[in-house]
Amino acid sequence: TYHHAMLTLGDLVAFRWIPSHTGVHGNDLADAAAAQAAQADFDGIIVPAPYSYTAFRKCILARAWSTFNSRWSSSSCSVWLHKLFPSVPINRRHIVGDPATARQMARLRCGYVSCNVFLHRHGLAAIPDCQYCRLHLGCQIPDSMSHAFCQCPQFAYYNVDFHQGAASLLLRDDLSLLDILRPPRYTSLALRISSLILAHVTRISDYYCF
Repeated sequence: TYHHAMLTLGDLVAFRWIPSHTGVHGNDLADAAAAQAAQADFDGIIVPAPYSYTAFRKCILARAWSTFNSRWSSSSCSVWLHKLFPSVPINRRHIVGDPATARQMARLRCGYVSCNVFLHRHGLAAIPDCQYCRLHLGCQIPDSMSHAFCQCPQFAYYNVDFHQGAASLLLRDDLSLLDILRPPRYTSLALRISSLILAHVTRISDYYCF
């Protein structure tokens, strides 16, 4: 036997029973899943054997990606972000520059800025309207990021310059803020667009605290 063969080597060999899966929650779940898979009425994913680690990992990632996309599509949160990304991004081209730049761009794309629409939603502003338009024009216009970047007369001079710069980069004149914030295909263009956007935020931040 193997035991006697190992004893002839002159070393002390001891065989000891260990509890294995007993009482280990994760292992118990694995045992239950294996037993269920062995049943004829199991309707889950059947992975044929032999199956390499690489192929098995690819299968798991594909299932996780499919589940993530399904939850993303059915979610009612972050409506603005869903307009930018109808499905989960398959690459990282929306992450540009250094961490601070990437973080600021993510906040802008999510609408997490200090506009009254966002602050009012979180109980930090009395009304969601633009204070400037309310006081000077007598208009009740929601103080959204789109209003500040595109419509508010308080920033008209800066906004014209901003949209002209975006039009020259994206080679389009009829640009909405959504078009400008949507990540472009090429990284070099994404860096230039993000620099333009953040420069515009810096110019109007004296009046409008992002």
